[in-house]
Amino acid sequence: PDTPLAVRLAEYIEFHRQALTKLRSNRVDSSVPVLVYSCQPFAQCGGHGDRLNGIVTVFLLAVLTRRVFLIDSESPLPLHMFLVPHMIDWRVQGSILATAGLRHFSYHDKRRQFEADISRLASFEDPTLVLSMNYRMIRSLFEAPVLQSEVTRLGLPQDAPPFLVADIFDVLFAPSRLLRFELG
Repeated sequence: PDTPLAVRLAEYIEFHRQALTKLRSNRVDSSVPVLVYSCQPFAQCGGHGDRLNGIVTVFLLAVLTRRVFLIDSESPLPLHMFLVPHMIDWRVQGSILATAGLRHFSYHDKRRQFEADISRLASFEDPTLVLSMNYRMIRSLFEAPVLQSEVTRLGLPQDAPPFLVADIFDVLFAPSRLLRFELG
């Protein structure tokens, strides 16, 4: 229970770093599985809290299914204007989304549909999967039979850090220079 989340995720963080290097080497490599949280202009994403709930859920799904986690959020302003990568570089670069085709699933206000689809999402064969969602569905991930072995290996939820979402936020984000300046 006292093991920080960043330590528990050390293997994933290293996997992510190596896979991202492979993706960004300009070689098309379909062996690198990617999960992208997406919030595009004119899409239903909810407010900032909804978006962060979706980001946390999609990040955990990426960890539990061994996919590189990326965020493509340009609305209402690019996320990287305020938050920058901390332990994981989640920025979408290049043409990775061009390969996603029609593999974009929206779970905006669709809790039950997301719960019903967890098995399908966990075993999704295409290398790039894009999700939009606005709920925090951590418990559903922890309880999904298809994810149980990885959930247990990470000591979740029984030995979860007391502030799991804050710890996830810390793994993913640091304040941008602009935000630090504005906060003074």
